[in-house]
Amino acid sequence: MNLDAALQGITHFFNDIIGAVVPGFVLLAGLVVMYEGLLTKQELALITSNQYLILIILAVSFVTGHVLLAAYKDFIEVVFRYKGFEVLSCKFKMRRLINGSKENMQSIVAAKPYLLFKSVFESRMSKNLGTEFQLNIEGWSFHDLRSMAMSLSSEAASLGQRFMFISLLCNGVGTALILLWLNFLACIYFAPHLLRNYSYALPATVQLLILIFSAVFLIRRGDEFHKRALSVPFCVVNSSIWIQDKK
Repeated sequence: MNLDAALQGITHFFNDIIGAVVPGFVLLAGLVVMYEGLLTKQELALITSNQYLILIILAVSFVTGHVLLAAYKDFIEVVFRYKGFEVLSCKFKMRRLINGSKENMQSIVAAKPYLLFKSVFESRMSKNLGTEFQLNIEGWSFHDLRSMAMSLSSEAASLGQRFMFISLLCNGVGTALILLWLNFLACIYFAPHLLRNYSYALPATVQLLILIFSAVFLIRRGDEFHKRALSVPFCVVNSSIWIQDKK
């Protein structure tokens, strides 16, 4: 294994960890800041001074982050693509909240970079492996061809992984902020005694607006980078093939 491959593997490993740890930590830290009596200052000082407790918190944050990403995929994305939001977007001439992973993939499948890569891949592989391969190319899914494209170019793999990391990070943190927003809203109306009292704090309405708008902006950003992560490997590989053919 060469040094570049090793560094790329290490980077990908830490990206996977950070992409789950940060959203999980945002949720856990937000709950500690929000709820009275959950952790005292003395307990926080004890935790930050104990390396084993820090490792436990990181592990819990990692698991929590994956739960948040699953919640985004199965619930938040469905809610954000609710038809009522699309009607409002059209009425006020605004861009829809998110496209969603399924629609992103469908738009890429119909785009020229994907179709060009699929055509070149099919012709070259059928030339090397025979016509039987050409008959079976339709059995390859979008993700199969994307994985093949990323394996053909280290630059395509690097960009695809980087954009996917940003997408997961934005979506995970956005989902954490939505859960904090729901918790805060429920406590304000049903259990205000559970909330911490701060001498200097913004009005509750302002805090709620900051939370929900931050969550929406992060999730929209994550959706944009998700589409880039799916499409960029085909563009990069097509460029590489064109340069090689030119030589």
